[in-house]
Amino acid sequence: KISLIGPHVVLIDLELENSRLSGIECILQLRINYPDIKFMVLTRNVDEQKIIEAFRVGAGALLSKVEMQSRSVLSLPDRIREFHLGESPISDIVARLLIKNLQHSSCTKQLALN
Repeated sequence: KISLIGPHVVLIDLELENSRLSGIECILQLRINYPDIKFMVLTRNVDEQKIIEAFRVGAGALLSKVEMQSRSVLSLPDRIREFHLGESPISDIVARLLIKNLQHSSCTKQLALN
């Protein structure tokens, strides 16, 4: 069905209910056949490993459903529009997790070198 629609942006959750595939597996499979599609993840479960894996397989934006509902941030259509135009919207909570992960791995590498 996706080849008939030809979307530019796919909005996907990491936790797909009633599906044999996870959101990460869907991104991975779709990127093989449709490399030009951009993937924006919208999820309630902000799990550090799943977030990192989502970016590794091709997600270009990641928004927390909880943060989108609880804060006065840009609306979802505005975020999708930004993403389509080349921005990479990331929720604050996701940014903090990524920074923490990068800082931790950097410190670990530094300690290993000493």
